[in-house]
Amino acid sequence: MAGALGAQISAGAAFVKIFTDNRQFKHGLAQARKDLIAFKTFASNPIQAVAANPGAFAQTAVATITKLENKVRSLSGTLQSTASTLLTLGATMGMPLYQGLKTFGEFDSQMRLIERITSSTTNQMNRLRDAANRVNEARPATLGDVSSGMLSLARMGLNADEIEKSILPVVNLDIATGANNLGSSAAIAAAAMRSFNLPAEEMARITDILTAGANGSAQELIDLGEALKYASSTAAIAKEDLAEVVAMTGILANLGVKGSMAGTAIRNAFVRIALPEK
Repeated sequence: MAGALGAQISAGAAFVKIFTDNRQFKHGLAQARKDLIAFKTFASNPIQAVAANPGAFAQTAVATITKLENKVRSLSGTLQSTASTLLTLGATMGMPLYQGLKTFGEFDSQMRLIERITSSTTNQMNRLRDAANRVNEARPATLGDVSSGMLSLARMGLNADEIEKSILPVVNLDIATGANNLGSSAAIAAAAMRSFNLPAEEMARITDILTAGANGSAQELIDLGEALKYASSTAAIAKEDLAEVVAMTGILANLGVKGSMAGTAIRNAFVRIALPEK
């Protein structure tokens, strides 16, 4: 937001400078035209003028020519200044415009892909676009980032209604854990939801648990997601809660065991518990 505001201020200043230089340029041209007309009137009968007062004629001619030369130099400088300002204005406004168009292009392309994956209706897609705009306004995430998160949720099997309910908690998860990868964060949250057979209405609780697990131990969200990939299915069969499994990954992470190694250890523990004693 601050960058966009700065660009607008710079562009506004450049426009004012162009407008001012342009007024000076027009004024200079008008003054030069008056000087030429005055000199033409004075020199309309040079023989008579020279005969009447040779010194005055020569002095006036030299003064007028010198004045016109200075005016031409001044106008040339104004033109160069205006050209330079135009280049500055183009650079100032061009890059934000390019970035904006690029972001919108990514957003539109991803939303069309979501529509195909989820077989959503026009009304459902309009609601998803509205949801993306609301998140974009409320959180430091671009429309392209938000649509990337929505696309990951769609690829994980969530329908349009579930995506609409899940996207804000997923964005909060990505920001709170410092993951800076909405696509990955969305995939981790959706996998946890599906593995433990939880509804989309509980996505806020799911992301709170994941945030606590990532920020409260020696692991990052990507490590936690990798551990759950190995442990979730077995833990769900054993009727374990997501919060308990995430807590286990945190304990192992603090012992230096994280990611797939932690997930495998948790899975093996549940398998041993499930096996009958010999």
